[in-house]
Amino acid sequence: MGVNDDGGEGEASLFSDLALLGLCAFWIGCWLVVLRVLPVRLSVSPSPRDLETAQAEEALEQREASGDATLETTAPPLKQEAAARDGDADCFYLRKLRRMQIFCVAASVSGLALFARCLLEPKPVVELLVAYGPVHQVFFTMAIGHWIVNIWEDWRTRSFLGQGLSNDAGGGMALFPLNILCRPHQIMLVMYFLHHAITVFAYSFTLATHTLGGVMVQGLIFEVPVMFMLRRELAVAADVPPAWLLRVDSVHAHWLATYAAFALGRGPATCLWIFSLFPGYGANQLRAALGPEARFVYHLLAVFFTSLNLRIIGLFMCWHEKDAQRARDFEAKARLGEVADCGATTLGSTGSNNVAMATPHNKLEEGIAEKGDAVRISKE
Repeated sequence: MGVNDDGGEGEASLFSDLALLGLCAFWIGCWLVVLRVLPVRLSVSPSPRDLETAQAEEALEQREASGDATLETTAPPLKQEAAARDGDADCFYLRKLRRMQIFCVAASVSGLALFARCLLEPKPVVELLVAYGPVHQVFFTMAIGHWIVNIWEDWRTRSFLGQGLSNDAGGGMALFPLNILCRPHQIMLVMYFLHHAITVFAYSFTLATHTLGGVMVQGLIFEVPVMFMLRRELAVAADVPPAWLLRVDSVHAHWLATYAAFALGRGPATCLWIFSLFPGYGANQLRAALGPEARFVYHLLAVFFTSLNLRIIGLFMCWHEKDAQRARDFEAKARLGEVADCGATTLGSTGSNNVAMATPHNKLEEGIAEKGDAVRISKE
């Protein structure tokens, strides 16, 4: 629903500025409540492959324990306290990811619905720039509340944000030039804070001026690929990695879906911006629909988020290769374990074979879970 500059029936149905402030506070409270009540782990039945992995790790732990009679059974008090703190941080991190999943689903569904509505209007290009109404206000305040809470969440979980990246990831270019002075988790924190702050500004500008509503609808569908990113983060952070993270073909399938979702969710905004830059219909529609101030903010946001998206693609490639290499290493170790421990294979009650892999437990953890890196960083 577009809003004319001269007001009218559509303008009268909008929420007041005071009501918008109330909506922002309401959504901040809602997201904090969701964060508090969400379970750390969903109560779902593990797949047979997940059970095999867990059973293999348990068997290896028992084997190591039986081979070392002098193994300490009680940790020193300081180590126990540190472990408790790390456990609390880990639980908060998982709840944060779960909450972000809820926002991404809500933003993606609402954004795609409003985006489709713009395409059905007589002047779709104009609607993709300035469509605005009370429904937009509700979802834009929802987004503001999310990103404000997310700033605090990222600060609380800053040691986890590196996600296994190193300063030389992507040949040193993935995090360049900040990797010259900063560590990966510090770089990601800066990038997240900058993104969240500009996003809050963009939604606030739209709510204050009633312009760029259609543009910010495309901001909502930016969350489509984030659902796949969160799936990967949760998988890496899991105590027992899901089966797909340990199979090369499943890892490639996940990342192909991520790239496709990225094109679907973030391609339209970039295409609209490029279309509006060329002289002709697009540029004329932009000048007619937006004033000088709104055009300046529009181009500023377009440059920032296009540059950010290019950076994200580079990070995707680094994570994709890291996940694929982890899966290749795991499959190779599994094959070696099957050869070395062929006599340890037992027939389960369901008739499936559970293989105890002859791989040291600490090495398996090093190859599978990246959250340990984050814990070590937090201790430093």
